[in-house]
Amino acid sequence: SRVKGPPVWLDMDQQALDEAYDQEIWAPNRALVVDRRKAASARARAIFGAPARVAYGPSEHEQLDIFNCGVKGAPINVFVHGGAWRRNVAADYALQAEQLVRSGAHSVIIDFINVDQAGGDLFPMYEQVRRALAWVWRNAGSFGGDRNRIYVSAHSSGSHLSGVVLSRGWQEEGLPADAFKIGR
Repeated sequence: SRVKGPPVWLDMDQQALDEAYDQEIWAPNRALVVDRRKAASARARAIFGAPARVAYGPSEHEQLDIFNCGVKGAPINVFVHGGAWRRNVAADYALQAEQLVRSGAHSVIIDFINVDQAGGDLFPMYEQVRRALAWVWRNAGSFGGDRNRIYVSAHSSGSHLSGVVLSRGWQEEGLPADAFKIGR
């Protein structure tokens, strides 16, 4: 048993709090899962070719990958990757595009700064996800997408970021209140 430090949140000391978010502790097969995801993403890029890489904002982190399905007016799925707010990039999630493109939808996978690069601040991540979604809405027609049929999917910490943006953030970009709709 280790010596417990002073509580920093509820009854958790800093080590316990850090361990609560450490996927290595809770998913000992994480490395295998990550390797499989990256291999499936490489296969998707081999099948569909390199996606269109587009800047949606001014920083080097603000880019997105567009896998075009070749159908004008097709729906769009925007994917916000996870990674404990600290890791992963759009290229590691190209596997998301395979089923979407084959089903006649455009797949957009966004990159954004991570919390370590942002000095521990989640707000730059939120702002970049917000800008990416706004860019997709404003520019959907440029790649054949229907901005009235934009769907957002996410994984892990990307679900947190997209949930915050979809709760209220896109309106800060000057988009209409119904820019993003609930799927039925």
